[in-house]
Amino acid sequence: MAQVQENLNMLEEKLKHKEEDMLLLRRALSELIEFRDEKDMFNAKMRMMESRVTQGNVERQEIIEKMELKFFDEKLRLRQESIRSIQAIAEDAHRHVLSNLSLSIKKVYKQNMDMRIIIKYLKDQFNCMKQTSENLNQENKQLLLEKEILEATLSEKISEMKFMREKLKQKSLHAMKLENELRRVENTKDDKTALASQQDNAQLVEQMFKALQFEKKQASRVYRLANRVLEQRTEMESFFLTALDQVRGEIYQNQKNYKDDAKAAYETRLRLAYYGAAEYPPIRTFRGGLPSTNSVYDDLKLASKLPQRNDVKFGELTWEQKELVLSIMFAQMNAGKRKEPVPAICDKQDIACPAEKPASSQASDKVIVILQGDCPPEHGAESSDHVSLSSTGTVIKEIKSTQQSESQGSQVEKVDVLTAPEIFTAPSPNEDTQAVGQLLSEHEIQSTSENTEHHSTLENIPAEREADGNTENK
Repeated sequence: MAQVQENLNMLEEKLKHKEEDMLLLRRALSELIEFRDEKDMFNAKMRMMESRVTQGNVERQEIIEKMELKFFDEKLRLRQESIRSIQAIAEDAHRHVLSNLSLSIKKVYKQNMDMRIIIKYLKDQFNCMKQTSENLNQENKQLLLEKEILEATLSEKISEMKFMREKLKQKSLHAMKLENELRRVENTKDDKTALASQQDNAQLVEQMFKALQFEKKQASRVYRLANRVLEQRTEMESFFLTALDQVRGEIYQNQKNYKDDAKAAYETRLRLAYYGAAEYPPIRTFRGGLPSTNSVYDDLKLASKLPQRNDVKFGELTWEQKELVLSIMFAQMNAGKRKEPVPAICDKQDIACPAEKPASSQASDKVIVILQGDCPPEHGAESSDHVSLSSTGTVIKEIKSTQQSESQGSQVEKVDVLTAPEIFTAPSPNEDTQAVGQLLSEHEIQSTSENTEHHSTLENIPAEREADGNTENK
């Protein structure tokens, strides 16, 4: 009981000290309020005095401007009155003098004034005539100089024309001689060119038939290849979309759990601080869209930042980082642009001249493009092909070709390295089908244009041979 009594006494003393402190604070607060009121009154008085001073300055400036304007008006009026009075005095004096003169003097005065006017007019006319005469003299001098120059140039041109006529006669005689020799040489070589053109035409017809058969085979291969790539494209897109949906679901669940746990921990800390067991935590925001320096959504944003290290495994990443990586991969696969046109399967030289290829390189290879994983080879393939996708998106082809014997000879198909952005540029399957159709139509147009070019060359060979013979003779 004694200890309890001591505790009560101590608490009462503390309570008294607290009450004294409260009284001091109230006095200080009342003094502060009085000081603030006095300050407001003083500021109001100062503003009133400033407004009065500014108003007085404005009124004084207006009065000064009015006085200056009045002074200038009065000065202008006095000047005009003085000018009028001077003119009136001069007119009165002139009239007074004229009234005192006699009639004869008045006539002489009038004649004198008329003569002055006539003399002035004649002087002006004389000056104008003098200037025109000087201009005419200068023009005459210039015309004489031009006449002399033209006569000299005319004589030079006449001599040049005579020389050119003589030279033209010599050239025409030489040209007639050359034409006669050319006709004689053409008549001797017509038989030889006709035989050579017939042999070349037969060879070109045979080569064009082989090239046409080869182009048909290549068109069927390209069509099958485009269908296969389109199927693999749709599978790849569905795989990426399902993966992104799953990752976003995990992100939503993890963020929800994190917000719930953070809110529960914050509330427990507030309860402990309320009971005095701990300090109050800093204010934390759990709603989005509010301006806050300590928000849960800031922690969620930090989880989506990629690490700066190079030795990072995919399993060590957070769900947000995985979503970012998958979206970047999907965007790079879909948003690529074709930098160069897709190269042709075979050059014109390979189609036009199959017989000139060496025997060691005569083989028919098959091209298979695989965007992800391996794809089984086609039925009836003549070569074993393996294609893989590198990390940069480039399709690397390792082709082991075997020789294929044909009745007339074998063709060599070129192997190109294609990239995925060069083949596909749009993410939707409809646009993929349009791109493949466009590729097939371009291939058909190219084959038809090559056939027409070769047919035109067959028709133009005799004319070209004749032109070559003519140039050689010349």
